[in-house]
Amino acid sequence: MHEDVDVGVSYEEALRVIGRHLESEPVYYASILEVSSGFTVRYQLSRQTGQVKSVEFSRQRVQDLSIFQTAGRGSGTRKHRHSGLWKHAECTRQEFLRALGCMLDDSRASALALDELPEEIRISYLRPDPEQPLEMEKCSLVISDDDVQALVNDARLKRTHRISLVTI
Repeated sequence: MHEDVDVGVSYEEALRVIGRHLESEPVYYASILEVSSGFTVRYQLSRQTGQVKSVEFSRQRVQDLSIFQTAGRGSGTRKHRHSGLWKHAECTRQEFLRALGCMLDDSRASALALDELPEEIRISYLRPDPEQPLEMEKCSLVISDDDVQALVNDARLKRTHRISLVTI
């Protein structure tokens, strides 16, 4: 009998994997919802039709895809398909989601819900209340295209700082 094992996956890792998947085909109005088994991702395949695709990312699948994607780094450039909010962005959806994941990990977040709209991204999650650490508080963010790049730039600086601390 196969027993499911709880696989610990950071938001940074999970959202990077999901972002890479979303860049593999045209995607409009993506939604990411954290569920008990991992993440459910829904999106429209075009702006004109209401055809919606739904993909499940179990924590084990995220871990497996992360290993696979890491092994494939540097094997060639990928053509990124930008749509909606992303058509004018200086970063990719994958970069943004990875940066968001880093921020969520730092906040010790849980119960993520994310919705991409034409002009903004709406995010909600739970985190420990700073005043009462045993209690959770709901947080909501609305991120515009300018905020997207600022979050990515901040995450890049943090990664560079972490790498320089390790090499010293």
